[in-house]
Amino acid sequence: MSSSQSAVDFNNVVIKVFNGYGHQHSLIVYGQVKRGQKKKERAYSFNIFRNIFSIAKLYFIKPVPSVNVRLQWDQQIIFATADADGFFKLEWSSVESTPGGWRPIRVYLDHPGNETTFGEGKIFVPHITQYGFISDIDDTVLVSHSGSTGKKLTTLLTTDPLKRKTFSDVVHFYQLIEVHNVGKCTSISCCL
Repeated sequence: MSSSQSAVDFNNVVIKVFNGYGHQHSLIVYGQVKRGQKKKERAYSFNIFRNIFSIAKLYFIKPVPSVNVRLQWDQQIIFATADADGFFKLEWSSVESTPGGWRPIRVYLDHPGNETTFGEGKIFVPHITQYGFISDIDDTVLVSHSGSTGKKLTTLLTTDPLKRKTFSDVVHFYQLIEVHNVGKCTSISCCL
């Protein structure tokens, strides 16, 4: 146990587990350990002030560095240590062949006597077939003005994601992906 880990108030720690991925034997999950309250269900709003407040809160996240986390996967236990920004990466080879589909996981804070601090997530293992993946769907199908800082900030701060404009040919784009990927198309997007 590191000295910084012994000084952490574990009652105020949240583990955010991002959706992971892999194939039958090789799997990977990322996450972040931070201070704060348990995340509530996301409430979408069309109120400009609530959107500004939600974006601003992202800049005040306090990471918890150098703490150990663990994941139990079947009979295996995988360990990692959060970096200076609280982020961790769990990567392992599964002893057993992992069937396709989504599998739930829990990542625990690895500290003696603490079994109550954990984060839940999922790992996606594609079925044995051909898939196309689109990551970070915001920049793929939604107009985000990534080339103009002013327009990008205005869009982020004043527009709810459910109301943002899509590119004009998005439907055609997805139809082309589906045709060229034998009818299998999946999108995965991870958000903080």
